[in-house]
Amino acid sequence: MKAIRFIGANKLLEMQEIPIPEIGERDILVRVKAAGVCHSDAHYRAGISPVKPVPLINPP
Repeated sequence: MKAIRFIGANKLLEMQEIPIPEIGERDILVRVKAAGVCHSDAHYRAGISPVKPVPLINPP
């Protein structure tokens, strides 16, 4: 599946192919058609608020 990944502060987000996650007996898999960016996300990308671990994934 395609995923938009936060690689690190002051770096461009990257679209990458990653494996579809395995789901358990009590899980569901949701197809995301759209996602937003909140102000905290902008701070992570700018390096204002540190975030770990990276990469972080936001499926498109």
